[in-house]
Amino acid sequence: MKKLMILALFLTVACDAPKQTRYPTSSTYDSVTGSGSFYGDSTTGSITDQTDDSFDSTDGDSVTSNAGFENCNIGHRYSGGSIGYFGLCQSSQDERVFATSFAESDLSDGTCFVPMYIDGGVSHNVGRAECVHNQANKTYYPILYKNQNKEINAVMIIKYSSINSFMQCMNAKSDYINGHPGCIYNQTCVNQAQQYASTVCTSFVNNHGSHYKQVAF
Repeated sequence: MKKLMILALFLTVACDAPKQTRYPTSSTYDSVTGSGSFYGDSTTGSITDQTDDSFDSTDGDSVTSNAGFENCNIGHRYSGGSIGYFGLCQSSQDERVFATSFAESDLSDGTCFVPMYIDGGVSHNVGRAECVHNQANKTYYPILYKNQNKEINAVMIIKYSSINSFMQCMNAKSDYINGHPGCIYNQTCVNQAQQYASTVCTSFVNNHGSHYKQVAF
């Protein structure tokens, strides 16, 4: 039942792809609007070291000295499956800036942050992702970059190894429609695109369902 609920969410959702710190972004399709559609674009890149200015870090778990996080609770109150417990706050001064801390280290795979916009229960990817090889109890300050004129009111936290499958799910309907000229004007083709997306997302949920967590603000 839980997997079915998650799949239903993905079939009305949309998100974006990644790896740590700074990655080139390349749009692969135009957003397709309509019921059950996906929104977003894909990104590529590789995890880099923690000195990059888009993923600053400090030792300890205090964020009170950073403007915009005076009321931040960085306690590990969210649970993300294989990600473990973590804390996440959004800056009150800049929607793109976050403070986060993990209870567990991941120095091999890495953890990624995707900027999202939730509207009416539907999630939209609004920019590229940033990723980090995170150490336990270290506070990080990811800066997420938008490529759409929508506010960032949620973040998808996901393991780097799950990114490709995640993006295949998120892009499935749009990719199908774009691969079939005139499809958007043919309801039968649109229905086939929805079925294709359902198959792709079912595979993603079955294989990666414990490797992500979306947090809304």
